[in-house]
Amino acid sequence: MTRRRAKRRRRPRTNPVVIEIEAALDEEARARGRLVLEQFIDRFVRIAFEQFTPFTLFEHMRPVRPARPPWCDVLGVPPTATADEIEAAYRRLAMANHPDRGGDGARMAAINAARDAALQQHRESYA
Repeated sequence: MTRRRAKRRRRPRTNPVVIEIEAALDEEARARGRLVLEQFIDRFVRIAFEQFTPFTLFEHMRPVRPARPPWCDVLGVPPTATADEIEAAYRRLAMANHPDRGGDGARMAAINAARDAALQQHRESYA
């Protein structure tokens, strides 16, 4: 049978200088821990408020306006323009920007692409 060793009980420190030093060290450690915790919380809160301002918190609730198609700006017509209005705007711009009349080829290509996109969208919405 093995003999169990009795646990040694630590004697309480009776020296008042040692007790005072230990208390000061404990207080310093607590203060340092408190400081680290406060710095962490300050940093966390600052980052949270930088990322989530009142404007970004409720951004998902803001109604979304439908984007204006780019062909509207090129042709100068509203998104609700009829096919006749689109063709009239195209003819007006083509007369002014056609390369045979001294216009720019790139500008004319943009006008052609805008007319095609506008008529395609017009056909899809009324088909």
